[in-house]
Amino acid sequence: MAAPPSTATGPFGRLAGLVLTHRRATVVITMLLVVLSVLAATRIRLDFSSMSFHGADDPAAAALRELHERWGADDTTLYVLAETDAPVGVLDPAPLRTLDELRTTLERDPDVVEVRDLERMTPSLGPGDATLEVSFATADARTRAALRGVLLTSAAVPRLLSSDGRQTLLAVQLRHSSDDVRVIAPIVERLQASVARFEGRAELRFAIAGVPAIRAGFYRLALRDQLRLGPLVWLAIAGLLALAFRRLHGVLVPLVLAALPVLGLTGLMALTGEPIGLLNQAYFTLLPVIAVSDAVHLEARFHEILRRTGADPRDALARRAAVIETCDRTGVACLLTTLTTALGFGSLALASMPMLRHFGLYAALGIVLAHVGLVVLGPLLLDAARARPPAPRWSLPRLARWSARRSRPRLVLGAALLLSLVAALGARRVIVDNHLSALLPAGDAVRQAGARIDESLGGTLALELELEADHAWLEAPQLGELEAFERWAATQPEVRAVTGPATLRSLLPAAVDDPASPPEALALRRALLDDSDHRARVSIHTADVGGRAFARLAERVRERALDLPGRVTVTGTALVAYRGVNGIAHELRESLVGVVVVITLAIAVLLRSAWLSLLALLPNLLPAALAYAALGFLGIELDPLAAVILCVGLGLAVDDSLHLLARMREGQAAGLSRDDALEHAVAHSGHAALVTSVALAAGLSLDLFSSFPPLRLLGGLGAAMIALAWVLDVLMLPGLLRTVSARRRDPPR
Repeated sequence: MAAPPSTATGPFGRLAGLVLTHRRATVVITMLLVVLSVLAATRIRLDFSSMSFHGADDPAAAALRELHERWGADDTTLYVLAETDAPVGVLDPAPLRTLDELRTTLERDPDVVEVRDLERMTPSLGPGDATLEVSFATADARTRAALRGVLLTSAAVPRLLSSDGRQTLLAVQLRHSSDDVRVIAPIVERLQASVARFEGRAELRFAIAGVPAIRAGFYRLALRDQLRLGPLVWLAIAGLLALAFRRLHGVLVPLVLAALPVLGLTGLMALTGEPIGLLNQAYFTLLPVIAVSDAVHLEARFHEILRRTGADPRDALARRAAVIETCDRTGVACLLTTLTTALGFGSLALASMPMLRHFGLYAALGIVLAHVGLVVLGPLLLDAARARPPAPRWSLPRLARWSARRSRPRLVLGAALLLSLVAALGARRVIVDNHLSALLPAGDAVRQAGARIDESLGGTLALELELEADHAWLEAPQLGELEAFERWAATQPEVRAVTGPATLRSLLPAAVDDPASPPEALALRRALLDDSDHRARVSIHTADVGGRAFARLAERVRERALDLPGRVTVTGTALVAYRGVNGIAHELRESLVGVVVVITLAIAVLLRSAWLSLLALLPNLLPAALAYAALGFLGIELDPLAAVILCVGLGLAVDDSLHLLARMREGQAAGLSRDDALEHAVAHSGHAALVTSVALAAGLSLDLFSSFPPLRLLGGLGAAMIALAWVLDVLMLPGLLRTVSARRRDPPR
C-alpha cells in the first residue's frame, strides 16, 4: 500500500517555517516566560477548605460565615479517642487519672482553648441532688459506683462515653479553624505527639479523629503524593517514549513539550491567586500525560516522513523540509484534539460551584498552553534532531488490514449495540456518593478512629442550627418546643447525639440556671445561647453517613424546625462540604452533554458529514459508558470528585479518533481508495495513537497509588477509558465507517 504523496504547505507549515527563521527570538522569549513562571510558581498556595466549594456570594457559604462569626468555627474540635479492653472500662481510678493528666497536658498547648471530657461534663447523681464536684480520679469506691451507673444511663452516652464504658472521648477545642490547613496541620501533629506519650498507660489506647485530623492527614498525604507520584509520571512517560522511539530526541522533545504547559499553568495559577485544592491537585499527574499526546503524534510523523523521503537528518535543508511538512500534516488534527480536550475541561465552566468551574477553566488553559508550545517550540525541537529515525517498534499492518478490509460491518455494529446494552444495565446500579472520611485511605488510623467514634460514641460530624426568636429560648413555651425538637432529632437514624440548650439543661441544669456555675459550665452555656437567650445554637452530631444521607437528614431537620417559634438556619461545615460535592454529580451531567455536542461538531467539521460524526462518536462514548457501568457491576461507589474524569476522559478519548479520521481524509484527498486510506490511517496514526494511549493510561493509572481515594478512582476510570477507546478506535471505528459507506454506496476510489 502506497503512502499519500506530499501536498502543498498549509498554515501550520508556514508557521513552522516562520519559527525556524526566527529561532533566536523564539528561544529568548520562551526562556523569559519560563523564568517568570518559576518565580511565580513559588508563591502558589494550598486550599483544602470547605469554603472552596462555594463562592463568596453563595448563600450556603454566607450562612456558615455568619455562624462562625457569632458562635465560633464549628470545625475546630479534635477528638481524642481513649479505649481499653479492661473489664472495668475507663471509669476506674487508673484510667481516669491518666485521662485527667492527658487533659491537663493538652490544655497547656497554646493553640488549645479547652478540653471537654467526662470530668467537665459531670452529671447530677440524681433528681434534686447537687452536681458532683469531686474528681472522678479521686472519688471513693461508692461514689464511683454511683457515678458509673449515672453516666451509663445519662446523656453522656454516647456523646462522650460508649455504652459498655470502654471508650471515651476528649473533645479538644482548637483556636484555629481547620479550613486553614497549613496552620492546623502542625498543631494536630504536635497534639498527636502529646497523645502518643500516653499510649499504653493504664491499659489505654489512644487515637485522634475529627475534621481537623482528617484535613491535616489529607494535607500530609497530598504533599507526599506529589513528591512521589509526580516523578513517577515523568519516569513512566520517559520510559515509554524510549521504548517507542529509541532515540534521545524522541524522549526529550515530547517531555519538554509536556513540561512547559505544566510549569506555565502553575505560574498562572499563582499569579491569579488560584490555589491548589482537593480537585486540581490532579493537574500535576493529568496534564503531563495529556500534553505529551500530540507531541508523540508530532514526533511519530516526523520520523515517518524522514523514513519515507530517505532524507538525511544531518542535512539542514532536508531536515527543515521534514519539520515543515510534519507540522503541516499534523497541525489541523492537533488543533482539533486541543479543541475537544480543552472544551471537555471547559464544559465544567458551566458548573455553579467555583471549585469545579475553576478546575475546568484552568485545565483548559493548560491544554491551550500545551498546543501553543507544540506549534511554536515543536519545530525548533524537531529541527535539533540529528539521528536517523528507527523503524517503528510496534507495527500494526495485520490489524490495519483486518480493520480496514476484512472486518464485518454488521458484526461490528452488533457488538457496539450489545456493549451499549451492557453499559445501560450496569449504569443503573451505580451509586454516586461520598464521605468526608474518604479523603483518607481506608487503612488510615484517623479514618479508623473516626469510624469507631461513629459506631460507639457521639459521631465525628455535626449539622448546625441557629435559632432566633423574639423571646428567650429557656422560657415556656419555647423551651418545651425546643425540648421536643431536640428529642425528635435524637431519634433520627443518622444522629448519634444532640447538643442544644434543652439537652444542656437536662444534663447540666446548674450550667444553665446558676450564674455562679464553674467556668467550664458557663463556657458550654455561651456556646449554645447568647446573652439575651434569644439566639440559640443546636448541634446535631452524626456519623459520617455520606453526602446523600446527610443532605436528606438536613432537609428533614429543616422541615421539622419550621414548627419552632422563630427563624431557623440549617448550616455547618459538613453540610456545606457535602452539598458542594453532591452538586458536582448534577452539574457533571450538563457538562457531559456539552462535551458530546462539541465533539460531534468537531468530527462533523473534519468529515464534513453530520451522519458520519454521530456514528464516529460511538466508539468514544462507549468507553466512558462501559467504565461507568463497571462500577455498578463491581459494586463500587462513585465519588463525584472522581466522576469528573467522565467529562475529561471523553475529551481525551476522542483525540485518537480525530487523528485517525484526519489521516484517512488526508489519504483520500491524495487519491487513495476508502479501504487504502483506512488501512494507512490505522497502520500509521494507529501506532502513534497506541503510544499516546499507553502513555495516558499509564500516567492515569499511577493515581491508583494515590493516598486520596477519589483520585485513585479517577485514575482507574481514566486509564480504563483511554485503553478501551484505543481498542474501539482501531477495531470498531473503521467498521462503522465502512457500514455507512456501503449504505451510501460509496465505491472505493
